[in-house]
Amino acid sequence: MRRIFLLLWTAAALSWAADPDFTGKWRLDPARSDRNSQMEPAAALLNIDHHGREIRVTSGEASPAPVMSWSFTTDRKESRYRIGESSRSTVVKWEGDSLLINTIVNGHGPSYTVMDRWKLSRNGRTLRIERQIESPHGESESTFIYEREE
Repeated sequence: MRRIFLLLWTAAALSWAADPDFTGKWRLDPARSDRNSQMEPAAALLNIDHHGREIRVTSGEASPAPVMSWSFTTDRKESRYRIGESSRSTVVKWEGDSLLINTIVNGHGPSYTVMDRWKLSRNGRTLRIERQIESPHGESESTFIYEREE
């Protein structure tokens, strides 16, 4: 009986320790989102493919917004990529069950920093992205709520 208890407890502990999986097609819920950021607006749709340490994101829809894609790893290694006219440098790390994504954006204007915190709801149906932007023009904060599509 004691072995069964230890086995069940170990299995439960391992499942609690697993990192969340952000894979899915996510649609922005504008009514539940607080979209104060004009520098980095929320995409209406996010397609996320999360395997191990690698995350690939495609945002936007074929029409009317352009489709943009980028990827990064969750192991604190720098990822460099371009979105439109801007070059980006991103470093990602886990903080508990939240993913912290810090990006420096360089483009035509002054550089700025985007700090995102991704967190899944307990049932995995809602993705909450808290975004803070720091630029020479000041700071802004936004919260984006995405619902998983079937």
